[in-house]
Amino acid sequence: FNERFAHDLYQKYLPIIREDNKIKLMGKKMKTKEESFKVPFKLNKRLYLGRYVDLNFKSNVSMTISFTINVKRNYSNWVNILIINGPEWSWSVRKPGIWLWPNRCALNICRSTDYNWNEGISDLPFPMNQDVHFRIVYDGIGKKIDAYQNFNRTPKSSYTTKGNFIKVNDDDKVWIAANSFGENAYISNFEIEGGVYNP
Repeated sequence: FNERFAHDLYQKYLPIIREDNKIKLMGKKMKTKEESFKVPFKLNKRLYLGRYVDLNFKSNVSMTISFTINVKRNYSNWVNILIINGPEWSWSVRKPGIWLWPNRCALNICRSTDYNWNEGISDLPFPMNQDVHFRIVYDGIGKKIDAYQNFNRTPKSSYTTKGNFIKVNDDDKVWIAANSFGENAYISNFEIEGGVYNP
């Protein structure tokens, strides 16, 4: 493909809804984009959303990620929900990374900092076979990660990092389900916003 055609193809068929400083990920094509946004999809297909710069976020340090998850059965390995890392792929670069634990219904919410490549909330359990909504706020200025559950205004878990967040570069890649193991995990209402959410 020539560059222009490839870009148009990418814009047309990538399952995202673009808003100012925010993207929403669609499940299955429905009558409206908002209906599509609410349709669950499995975490078993590696999905490349593009370079960070192409998604037009206003912050390269702070971001808010929210989604509804329903885990039907645990898997014996780490299941990736989201990872942002450099143009040269590495599991040890997390700007940020969100994972399901092996053999457990719990989130691992992490961020690479200048102190450690993997700081964050290492164990956030939640019930299986239920829709559970999470809003995860990465506050680069305050060096803090907050995880809100089921629309509560008080975080379920918080972590203050020892180091400063490693900034997201323009060429860093945004991935959903990067290891494609999530056959039994369903995600809906997935959105990323470039900045800090204030409840």
